[in-house]
Amino acid sequence: MTQPPAIAEIKDRRQVFREYMKRFDPVASALDAYEARLICEDPGRTQYMRLAARADLDVGCQQLLVGGIGSGKTTQLLMARQRLHGTTNALAVYLDVTAPKDLSQVQRGSLIRAIGLQLAEFTAVHVSPSLRMAVDRIQDVESLEGPKANDVGQLVRHIAERGQEVVAIFDGLDRLIRPEQFWEIVEQDLHGLKDLNISVIMTGPLSLMYGAGRQIKDYFDHVEYLSPATADASDMGLPMRILDTRGARSLMDTNEMRELSLASGGVLRDLISLARSAGFSAFLDNEDRIGSSHVKEAIAELGRTYHLTLGTKQVKVLREILAGTGFDPSRPGNMELLINRQVLERESTYEVHPALARALTV
Repeated sequence: MTQPPAIAEIKDRRQVFREYMKRFDPVASALDAYEARLICEDPGRTQYMRLAARADLDVGCQQLLVGGIGSGKTTQLLMARQRLHGTTNALAVYLDVTAPKDLSQVQRGSLIRAIGLQLAEFTAVHVSPSLRMAVDRIQDVESLEGPKANDVGQLVRHIAERGQEVVAIFDGLDRLIRPEQFWEIVEQDLHGLKDLNISVIMTGPLSLMYGAGRQIKDYFDHVEYLSPATADASDMGLPMRILDTRGARSLMDTNEMRELSLASGGVLRDLISLARSAGFSAFLDNEDRIGSSHVKEAIAELGRTYHLTLGTKQVKVLREILAGTGFDPSRPGNMELLINRQVLERESTYEVHPALARALTV
């Protein structure tokens, strides 16, 4: 008769899997993951270097980083901030303007107010009486639209006298999926920030690249695009390094890691999600390690998740891509496939996400 496992063994196993699941949390704060050194630099993604260099060379430069949700924009922003702090005299301020609130609360004036509040914290100690008044007004008012932006200007000039230039790095605006909502919020603030001589790096939704209407090049000095997937689907070096960095080998072997990497399509958030799902499957099966069956189950689950939201017309488009017909992102309904990562773009070529492709061919 098989003896039940000892309580201590159950607790130890549970703790091992809990720690693993914590390292593979796809919705965890990118800032926390960055600070915990769970992020691997991709040699093929050097947007952060260009963003930092332009902010350093061109005071008041306004740059936009566009990409789908989960494409790694936050990581690029944080690396740009680190590079600015390490090689320039910039005071680079990272702000997730949607973090503490719901998107409906982000409105005109929110960006200037956000940078003003942060600068007020930096300069609140040992300042002149007039500057102290500007700090107090920034911290007390509900909005910084109109003349209240002058208070922020006082702080920027004070910081400039100390030999530093302000670079505002705004994250979270890519969650404003509709282009008109994005423009409604940022257009006025961009003008205000330019007048304040503050360099800007901000994220924007992928829909700006394909939607009709305003030309983003008319509003930003430079636009950088970040694909959700690595450039080369056959190069599993980066996904394997990410799995290694997060401790995947503690619960799986190289074959399982490679299978997860291929099924992710090079989408790093999906890679993390797949690894977590496979870990849960192994725990549920009362196994001590993640096996091939758990990996296959995780891939099937991700494929089903991508498949759930598809309509008949979208399934037809995806089958056409699989048949080699091609894909036009500007056609109605197709952009949604890109935004939702059901279709992946690699240097102007398009493919169905590998996990979804498996679900469509079952």
